[in-house]
Amino acid sequence: MSRQKILFVLDLLHFKKANYGDARFVHIKRRIVSAKNGHASVLEEKESIGMGVRVLKNGGWGFGCSSDLSARGLESAVSRGLETASASAKVRAFPVELSHEAAIQTSWRTPVRIDPWQVDSAEQIAYLLECEKRMRSAKGVILTDSRMEFMKKFQIFGSTQGSLIESLKCLAGGGLSCKAINGHELQKRSYPHPSHDYRSGGYEVISDLKLKEESFRVRDEALLLLKSRPCPEGKRDLILRDSILALQIHESLGHATELDRVYGHEDNFGGRTFLKPAMVGREKIGSSHVTLVANRPEDKSGAGFAAYDDEGVPARETRVVKDGLFTGYLSSRETAARSGLPRASGSMIAEDGSHYPLIRMTNLSLLPGTRPVEAILSEVREGIFLDTESSWSIDEERGDFQIGAEIAWRVKNGKITGAYKNPLYRGNSMRFWKQCAEVADSASYRITGFPDCGKGGPMQQAFVSHGCSPALFRGVECYASGS
Repeated sequence: MSRQKILFVLDLLHFKKANYGDARFVHIKRRIVSAKNGHASVLEEKESIGMGVRVLKNGGWGFGCSSDLSARGLESAVSRGLETASASAKVRAFPVELSHEAAIQTSWRTPVRIDPWQVDSAEQIAYLLECEKRMRSAKGVILTDSRMEFMKKFQIFGSTQGSLIESLKCLAGGGLSCKAINGHELQKRSYPHPSHDYRSGGYEVISDLKLKEESFRVRDEALLLLKSRPCPEGKRDLILRDSILALQIHESLGHATELDRVYGHEDNFGGRTFLKPAMVGREKIGSSHVTLVANRPEDKSGAGFAAYDDEGVPARETRVVKDGLFTGYLSSRETAARSGLPRASGSMIAEDGSHYPLIRMTNLSLLPGTRPVEAILSEVREGIFLDTESSWSIDEERGDFQIGAEIAWRVKNGKITGAYKNPLYRGNSMRFWKQCAEVADSASYRITGFPDCGKGGPMQQAFVSHGCSPALFRGVECYASGS
């Protein structure tokens, strides 16, 4: 039935003589299970169904959407798309052109071993309550919370150029956190990170995350921080791992390589970029150890993976940085054509059927090096090993930044000798990535998934993911918050 609705919309677009049009039927189903302070907190089921219609006519884009999937509702969405296309055509400085894409008729789905909706919610709650019990089993713990979440996104994409792509994307994730108090001081540890970790798959992802197994460690490290000294001030060798390095990739290079920022299509949430077109293929923005690749086939387990984006473009492996050299952007069909690129990168994603697709990072990963992390650590005389982000800020051009971590492990003569609390580090994106002295090998490579990447206005949230091994940066300015 939903396929017929797509074809109905495409027939309308042909009849109305749109230069190009596409339609997305999107049905999203979510389950959220959470516990807090030893008690079940939320069991929530969410569902949304809608149709989004993009229209290109007379050189301008238009968009319409409807949750009313009757013939009248779909006609209204098409009319709204044509109306806004006519309006935008009158004010656009550059008419829209699209890079070539062959028509595709296919389907794809996320491999799932265990359907979360076939697991009793009581069992899921019991799992979280056991995590809570473990975290709360020590004096000084004041607040705990835990969560698991599941999503199914069924979509049919069709275009007036002949594409028809059916997909079922499944995500699962979760996490936990523990806060401990001593007098007026409060410290927090999270696992896998504050936004929780998400991956492609079903309920098996929860087993892979090992939330129960990590509960005691999270508790113990929150209590340890209450006894630890503040992070010392000064330049230090810095090792970043897992989610905090993923955040660094995301904020300082990921968003900066989204091509819509270059053309002023996006100027929200620090929406510009220091990466200018004249720099492509000419300027080093990192050391020779820095190679960033979008849509790696090896990273299909990442939460951001989509075999085809919301323009019907296949997920193309795209190197945005190679051996430190800036080599290209993440693009849409429009921005690719405007920049003279032969193909778009397959990076256009919308939150749901009621939103217009935007250029997104999907999966963007730092390629691993050749030596194990232990060998890299052994050569650090005085440094800190940062784990789990706690705060971040960055300027409008994605240049100057400051990032805080939940915990810093002191590295002395190649060995971890204790912990510091409230660590912060700061730098400039181009200088910082040139300070990258080495990236660990694939044995410690991890993919971190974020559920809450915000972009656009009205704001959309997207699942994105970043693969990386721990990386060493030399001479980074570090200090403690409040110092």
